[in-house]
Amino acid sequence: MNSRFNKEIESVNTQLVRMGALTEALVQDAIKAMLNANVALAREVIRRDQEVDDAENQITSFTIKLLAINQPVAGDLRFLSAVFRLVTDLERVADLAVNLAWRAIAINEEIAIPAPFSPLLPQMAQTAQEMMATALDALTQRNDQSALMVCRSDNELDRLHREHRKAMIELMQKKPELVPWGVEAILAGNYLERIGDHITNVGEEIIYLVRGEVIRHQEGLKYKTPL
Repeated sequence: MNSRFNKEIESVNTQLVRMGALTEALVQDAIKAMLNANVALAREVIRRDQEVDDAENQITSFTIKLLAINQPVAGDLRFLSAVFRLVTDLERVADLAVNLAWRAIAINEEIAIPAPFSPLLPQMAQTAQEMMATALDALTQRNDQSALMVCRSDNELDRLHREHRKAMIELMQKKPELVPWGVEAILAGNYLERIGDHITNVGEEIIYLVRGEVIRHQEGLKYKTPL
């Protein structure tokens, strides 16, 4: 392939990393808005989601053009085919950040009897943010071991999610007046868990980029360290 094509590949990579950074910032701010009762920040998250949507559209269109014109092979083909799945998962993470922002607004403007969050929700938020940061570093550095750490971390996030949901249900059973707040807290936990799932998809795609190995939907191969 010629030098122009190599520059175009690098441009796609740069745009992808930028989209990841935009998405990470949305997740961080949505979590802050939810945990700190910051409605203004929540509304800002909702507004900024369009930036991620625009980035997805731009990257997808440019990648399709590169595939059609250059007909790449080997590593370049693997990268460009992976881009479609990566931007889809990043965009869905951003959408879930918006959902978190709406929960922050609902809790602070619509719930008559708010209550403190259980410690489990901030733990979930911290785990999701750590997964996101590690995934973006792995993407930038093409580090399959870091990507593997992301995938394995999802088990901890799932465990916290189950415990959080159980704790909220028990609280609502004991104090029915907190049901509206408890439902919103459960929804927030659900969104964090789904963020973890999509970040895990990103980690799996990075492993594909580095190793050429597809581990999605293959439990026997999943998260094994290569010999």
